[in-house]
Amino acid sequence: MRSPFRSENAAFHFLLLTVAAFAIVLVASVGGMIPAIVAWAVVSAFAVALYAHGGERREPEVVRHVGPQDERRIVVVAPLRASPLHRLANDLDAEQVKAKTRARAAVGSFCGPHARVATAVGEDPVAAVDDTLHTFGGDEIVVLSGDDALVERLRERYALPVTQID
Repeated sequence: MRSPFRSENAAFHFLLLTVAAFAIVLVASVGGMIPAIVAWAVVSAFAVALYAHGGERREPEVVRHVGPQDERRIVVVAPLRASPLHRLANDLDAEQVKAKTRARAAVGSFCGPHARVATAVGEDPVAAVDDTLHTFGGDEIVVLSGDDALVERLRERYALPVTQID
């Protein structure tokens, strides 16, 4: 099942905000029904404003170069090719193996004396790239096979060249 959150950190922040909102309404309910309703309305308005603010386009994240200056670090992304039924049933093991195999096959074409390559495979390819960039670094992102929407999302998110190959 696909998570509605970009990362575990985002999910944890949502949990904290939910607990805080519940606590505010609970404390307000001690004063009666009217203060509780007002507190609920204020908390709801704040949540809507916070959600709307999160939809703004942000600047792409700059990823710091790691390693020798003449070394290229390439992140190869292999999106899962799973049917909606498999995604619904959370039965993605076979698709994950196929994606890893495609990524490993592509890695060979990028390897060289001044290039290091890592793969990013997962149900949520943006989160997989995020994890890989934070642990491996990266100068370039290469996306395998025709997911134009993913390429655009990665270009919006990172200040790195993103290319797509078939």
